[in-house]
Amino acid sequence: MSANFAIESRNSKGDLYLELSGDFDGNSAWELINKIKTDYIGNGRILINIEKVGVLNAFGKDVFEKLLNPGIIHRSKVVFQGAKGSEIYPAEIKKENNNNRSNCQCDGNCKNCACSK
Repeated sequence: MSANFAIESRNSKGDLYLELSGDFDGNSAWELINKIKTDYIGNGRILINIEKVGVLNAFGKDVFEKLLNPGIIHRSKVVFQGAKGSEIYPAEIKKENNNNRSNCQCDGNCKNCACSK
């Protein structure tokens, strides 16, 4: 485990809830992937709360994305949540890749918005 990184997890209704605290870097990304592989039961989404993360290192995010195995865990099932549960990923990626979002009023939380369909 990284010196300044911790993961708390719980399963509920098929979803895996993870709460990260400390700094998220390349080593943390490995730890997070291993935790998901250990705790994820293959149903629902993986909700990762990063509200308590001090430093969200871009390298850590890149390593995490490269370690995701689409055959086991598709990145569309992984949702990073910020303050008050707002979804910040993969909504931000969908927003960049979808040209039909010019009229979107969802502030990046596209889960229940017409622009996510």
